Amino acid sequence: DTKHILYPNCFNCLKLIEVNGSSLKQSTQTHFTFPFILKIESIPSNSENLSAILPSPKSTRDLIIDHIDAMESSRNLNAFITETPELALKSADLSDKNFANQNNRPLEGIPLGIKDMFCTKDVLTTASSKMLSSFIPPYESTVTDNLWKKGAILLGKLNNDEFAMGSSNETSFFGNV
Repeated sequence: DTKHILYPNCFNCLKLIEVNGSSLKQSTQTHFTFPFILKIESIPSNSENLSAILPSPKSTRDLIIDHIDAMESSRNLNAFITETPELALKSADLSDKNFANQNNRPLEGIPLGIKDMFCTKDVLTTASSKMLSSFIPPYESTVTDNLWKKGAILLGKLNNDEFAMGSSNETSFFGNV
């Protein structure tokens, strides 16, 4: 019996799910995730979407509240430039309705932090730069639009190097991560 570990906030895992369709394969990649790791004992071979393999003892709202609490207790890490708890809770309520109606989408209820380089409609998007420190885009990036249409939930905007020009998170206007 193979044990699979799914890191729900790891884009490598999301790519792995997308590439392999309904089955997950064990990965040797390094995963960085915040703040939870889910261990999955078995994965249904006929899974149409990610929500079919997730444990469901809690509501999506409870999961989001756990993530919000973890974000608040980890602010010293400077990982988030903008936190969106109200938006996340509203999205969680929609996900719970979708689960109740068995109308869930492929990434239903999966909480994500999005790098601050992707525009998110009506949410501060700075690219970790002073120049854009008050920019609120009136449009959604294709990347995030696709995630939201598939049911993912925005927890907030993650700190990164200014204009994503670097790899060490040391050049952000908002400080190091």
